[in-house]
Amino acid sequence: EYMDENGYSQKAYNQHFVKGDLHQFATQQGKFSTYTNIPSLFGSSGWSMANFGKGKAGFCYSVVPKESNSFSFTPVWIK
Repeated sequence: EYMDENGYSQKAYNQHFVKGDLHQFATQQGKFSTYTNIPSLFGSSGWSMANFGKGKAGFCYSVVPKESNSFSFTPVWIK
């Protein structure tokens, strides 16, 4: 809502925020945008391992067609 109330929102486009995360790979759909945590190349932090268990290192990639605003993430996990 902050983006919308402060004139940063473009109603014609789906806004998608992406950030690296040491703990998870997840997507959440909000009222005005989509928020995705993608895996970190470094895996879990010490805090995360102590509280949630060891996580996998990885990364994501997307192919975004020129003629579409639609895309998805493909995760790649590092053993």
